[in-house]
Amino acid sequence: MSESDFRNELHRICKGYSDRLTKEFDSRIENVCCTHSGHEEYEVLGGILSRQVTLALQFAHHPSMLNIHIGPIVLRSMVDSYITLSWIILDSEERCRKFRMYGIGQEKLFLEHIKSAQEDEDYTFDYSAVIDHLEQQIESQRRSELTEVDIGSWSGKSTRDMANEAKCMDVYRYAYFPFSAATHGMWNHIRRCNLIPCSNPLHGLHLIPKILPSPLITDFLYRAAKYARMSLDLIDNHYGLQMDSESAFKYLESELFEEEGQESDESAE
Repeated sequence: MSESDFRNELHRICKGYSDRLTKEFDSRIENVCCTHSGHEEYEVLGGILSRQVTLALQFAHHPSMLNIHIGPIVLRSMVDSYITLSWIILDSEERCRKFRMYGIGQEKLFLEHIKSAQEDEDYTFDYSAVIDHLEQQIESQRRSELTEVDIGSWSGKSTRDMANEAKCMDVYRYAYFPFSAATHGMWNHIRRCNLIPCSNPLHGLHLIPKILPSPLITDFLYRAAKYARMSLDLIDNHYGLQMDSESAFKYLESELFEEEGQESDESAE
């Protein structure tokens, strides 16, 4: 298959996946109204699910992101959100409140930083519009003077502890942990993706910084779809939903593996 044919076929598959995933998300939001669980839980769980689906859709809409430099960063965020969602659901009423209040507190902290910058004579940028916007955002959720600022972990636990309590340590070990290297620009990622061995053995086999090609990795799309599917399953199990819509993940899985099988057959011929 030519490069052009491959990209056209991938576009077709991504379009089919995107349409199906959007329908799956919409159907769940329609079935879990805010009166079912209360506004706070509805907003937090629904918001996290929306983020998971949105990130998976971004891969489908922009396949150029499916490379070793961007892909792991997005996947790490999805895994983080999956662990968070898994842990919150264990005690949704209390933990949804903590999650929400911590986020509002972070907005208040950022607001105070912006106000301090505005008062600094070395800063010439006018932050008044930003300050007004942030104040309105905070006040719409909770009175600013009643909002506490916490600079620690929102849950009071490490991500590893949350994963352990939520019984998703495999996700932590085999996805969160390795993808963190790309997210934080750690040596084990940079060594593989940003350096090449010097071709001159007399130079001591040192490594040379290099901007390397970024081949498209469809496995990242598959993984994003898997994490979105896992998040949908959490919501279904939490609310006892029985959905009859076509699975976007199963569609993508069958299409991707079918394409790989066809390429293998063509290579054999």
